[in-house]
Amino acid sequence: MIVYLHGFNSSPDSVKARQLQNILEQTGQGNQFCCPSLPFDPEQSIKKLGMLLDEIENVTLVGSSLGGYFATWLAEQRNLRAILINPVVSPATRFKPLLGLQQNLYNGEKWVLTQSHLDALLKIDTPVTRLRNYLLLLETGDEILDWQDAARHYHGAEQKIFPGGNHAFTRFQACLPQILAFAGLASSANIPCNPID
Repeated sequence: MIVYLHGFNSSPDSVKARQLQNILEQTGQGNQFCCPSLPFDPEQSIKKLGMLLDEIENVTLVGSSLGGYFATWLAEQRNLRAILINPVVSPATRFKPLLGLQQNLYNGEKWVLTQSHLDALLKIDTPVTRLRNYLLLLETGDEILDWQDAARHYHGAEQKIFPGGNHAFTRFQACLPQILAFAGLASSANIPCNPID
C-alpha cells in the first residue's frame, strides 16, 4: 500500500497525488493507493495518520514538502519505507514568516497558522536513523526550499538530485516507475529515474 502525504496548503487533488493514483490504476493496483486529506493542524494530522496506519500493513509513504516531514516522523516511529519529494526540513523555523492567514490552494479553505501549530511541528522533529528506508527526490530549482538542506539532513540515504525543476518536482511522472519499485509494487527497469546531466 502507498500512502501519499500532501504538502502545506495542498490536498489529495494535487497533481502528484493524481499521477500516482493513475499509474496504480493503470497497472491494476488502484486499491494499493491512499491519500488522506490532512488537517491544517499538525497534531490532528499525525493523529489521523496514526489511526490510518494502524489499520493497514506493508505501507510505503510518499511525502511531498510538509508531507515529507510527516513521512519522516512516521517512518522513524514505525520503521516504514518513505519516498520524500522536495521535503521541508525544520518547518517550525521555516514556516515562522508564514504565521497568519492561509488559504488551501485546492479547496479555498481559509485558516490561521499559529505559533501553537509551529510548536506542534517542533515536537515531532526527529533525527533520521533508518537511512535504508528512504528514497529522497530533489530538484535544485526548488524556489520554496533550499534543496541542500534536505540533502544534508538525509545524508547517507538514497538520493536522486536533479538540476532545475521547481518545488512541485517536475520529474515526478518520469520517476513513477522507480517510486513503485521502491514501494515493491512494480519494476523500474523500463524508465529509470536518473539525474539528468
